[in-house]
Amino acid sequence: MPRDPREPTSPMPQLPSDSGSEREADCGCAQPRTPLPTSAGAGSMDLREPPPTVGTGDPSSIEDDGGCADPDRDDASSGCDELVRRRSFDFTNLAASSSIEVVLERAVPTIGFADALLQVRVHAATIPSGASLVCIASATSPTPEEPGTDFVDPNPVGQVTIDSTVTAPSLRQAQLGAGFGRAVRVALRATRGATGGTFTATLSACLVLKVHPGEPAQMRMLTTHSYDDTSFALRFIPFAGTTAGASLSTATNQLAMIAPYDGWLRRVTVRSTASAGAGSTVVTLHRNYSGTASATRTVTVPLNVSTVFEFGADASFLAGEALSIGIDPTAGPTDVTVVCEWVYRRG
Repeated sequence: MPRDPREPTSPMPQLPSDSGSEREADCGCAQPRTPLPTSAGAGSMDLREPPPTVGTGDPSSIEDDGGCADPDRDDASSGCDELVRRRSFDFTNLAASSSIEVVLERAVPTIGFADALLQVRVHAATIPSGASLVCIASATSPTPEEPGTDFVDPNPVGQVTIDSTVTAPSLRQAQLGAGFGRAVRVALRATRGATGGTFTATLSACLVLKVHPGEPAQMRMLTTHSYDDTSFALRFIPFAGTTAGASLSTATNQLAMIAPYDGWLRRVTVRSTASAGAGSTVVTLHRNYSGTASATRTVTVPLNVSTVFEFGADASFLAGEALSIGIDPTAGPTDVTVVCEWVYRRG
C-alpha cells in the first residue's frame, strides 16, 4: 500500500516527561503537545548533543482550517495554542559566546486568523549577565511533497526576549507582525555571553490567535504609479501625480500614502521602457519619510517586461504610518509603470 505523504518519514520518538510537564492550565482548544526532551533525572535539556526537533509530528498534515478556532463559526473570535507546558531548561553547560536553538513547534496552524500574540510565562529564571533566551516565531509553509523539510522565513514575525533583568514570575509577550501566513514555527534560542555560571529557566508559552467575525481577516489593495526619469539615481515613486522625488520629507507628501490598517507590502511590479531596461534595480519600502529602507529587494528589470519584486514579513508596517516606495536602477528607466500590492490585517 503506498505511504500517505502526510505521514512522517520515520516514527516520532517517545520522549520522556516529568511531573513538571503536566498541563497546569487548559486554554480550551489546544491539542496536547509532545513534551520536550529531558536529560535523565535532571529535568533539563542535555546540551552535549544537538537538540531534536520536537512538536506534534509531521507539519505537512496541516489543513487550511484556521487552527483550533473555526473562523466560519459566528462565535469563534479567538483560539489558543499551548506551545510549551511548564518546563525547565538548563543551559549551564553552554560554552561562552555561543548559542543553541531548540524548536518548540515546527508548525502551528494560523491561517484564517487576523492577529497572533506570542506569550511566554517565566516561572523561574537564573540568567547570567550578557546571556539571553529568545522565543522566536517565524512564518513557515509545510508541504506534503517534502514532509521532513522546514521552509522557514529567515525574518522572524515576532520574538520575546528574557535576560538577566527579568524576574519571575513574569509574563513577556509580543504581537506577531503582519505576514505570519498559514503556519508559524516557534523556537527557543539560548545565547551566552562571556559570563559563566548557572543558566536556567522554567518557562511555558502559548500562541493566542484571533479572528474578526463578520469580516475577512485580510484585505488586499493595489496602487498604481507612473513617472518618467532617465537618471541612474534613487527615486521615490509618486502616489499623486506623475513626478518622482529624489528625497523624502513631510513636505513631499505626494510621495507617500497613509496605511489604514496594520499590514505588509506583498509585492511591487515594475516595467521600464528604456531600450536596455533599468538594469539591476533595487526596490525599497520606507516608513514615515525615512531615507533608510525598512525592506529591500533587488531584481534585474529588462526592456518592456513586467518584473516582480516579492516582499514579505520584513516589509510590515503599522496603521497610520506614512509609506513610500523607492526605486534605484543601474540604468535610466525612462517611462516607468509600477503596481504595488498591499495586504492589510482587518481589526
